[in-house]
Amino acid sequence: MLFGKVVAPHALALLGRRPPRWLSVLAYRRVRPRPPADHRHDHEVDDCDPREFTRQMELVARACAPVGLDDVLDFLDRGRRLPPNPVLVTFDHGYLDNREHAQPILDRLGVPACFFLSTSHVAERRLFWWDRVACLFDATRVATARLTYPVQILLRPATDGGRSRRTVLRLIQSYAGLDLERFLSQLARALRVEWSPELERSAADRLVMTWDDARALAAAGMEIGSHARSHRVFHTLSPAQLAVELAGAREDIAAAIGRPARAVSYPFGGSLRRMPAVLRAVRAAGYRVGFSAEPRGNPLAGELDRYDLARMPMGALMRREHLGAYLAAPELCPAW
Repeated sequence: MLFGKVVAPHALALLGRRPPRWLSVLAYRRVRPRPPADHRHDHEVDDCDPREFTRQMELVARACAPVGLDDVLDFLDRGRRLPPNPVLVTFDHGYLDNREHAQPILDRLGVPACFFLSTSHVAERRLFWWDRVACLFDATRVATARLTYPVQILLRPATDGGRSRRTVLRLIQSYAGLDLERFLSQLARALRVEWSPELERSAADRLVMTWDDARALAAAGMEIGSHARSHRVFHTLSPAQLAVELAGAREDIAAAIGRPARAVSYPFGGSLRRMPAVLRAVRAAGYRVGFSAEPRGNPLAGELDRYDLARMPMGALMRREHLGAYLAAPELCPAW
């Protein structure tokens, strides 16, 4: 990518001598070495290995101005100017590799970050439900399986190239009022895969942060934010369920860390512009700022919507050269 390799470094150097035009927010999920081929968890949330993450953070530290949530809130609340090329680094979910692999790199380079945790998974030692679905499909040996709740679905996991798994994930993300535990228990029975709280806890202990990990991040100067309690898609929940997801996560973090979360990132990242009821619930829960995962920058020329700050998803195809191009010209990033 010629622009990212050649032009972007010069553009960033030039922008570093001018008032900031954009607030760039990067959204990571997992940073870990390449897993073995038989690793039974969702590979689609793997963003990069530690070597590539180091390259990306070196670019942020050298060519930009890494900022923390305090800086963003000072800008939103008091109009305090951000430095040129401001970049906020964030992580979603609460994967253990964030603590094991990402934090040492961030510490060494002096880059602050905000870690958004799905608190029930941390507290109850539960797998994130997309990882649980991945485990079940990876372990099954049945050719066909039938689900009856909440609708009739025929799955063909042996022959459909992952289509059945994608169907299950879409249903969880879109079906209003779904009893998730009932559905996942049915899925395990239909796929004839043994599953129990003990097995799930063992898997979660290898995959998900503990509160001790979160406290260590906070002690190192990192921000602990909310990714709701159980990572349910907000528009599929009743008002009462939504209030528990939002306010409950703040309470969980306050009890574990010593102060409630000030920021929330929205599960599955959609903007709240067309969901006023959800936006009201976020405000009512006490959050001071909210982040989507819409792939765009945040222009500073006008007034920012503090509950609709966009973030650039840092997927597995993102490399330092692409990141450099995005940071130099965030207005172009929807094309990627």
